[in-house]
Amino acid sequence: MYDTNRSQFRQELDYYNIVGVSETASRDEIRRSYRRMVLEAHPDKNPQRREWAEHRIRLLIEAYGILGSDE
Repeated sequence: MYDTNRSQFRQELDYYNIVGVSETASRDEIRRSYRRMVLEAHPDKNPQRREWAEHRIRLLIEAYGILGSDE
C-alpha cells in the first residue's frame, strides 16, 4: 500500500522535472528555467487559477532551493 505521508511524498518529487531541466543542466540553466517558470506561473498572470499558481510557485521555490544550492 502506498504511504500518503506528506514527507514521503516530498521525497519523491522530481525537482528537475518541476523546474523543467535535465539532470545534467548547469546551475545557470536551472536558474534561467526557474525564473521563466515563476513568471509564467505568477498569480497575477493566472487570476482564474490563483490557487494552482500559488502552489506551483511554492513547488518551484522548493525545487530551486534544492537544485540551485552549492552542494
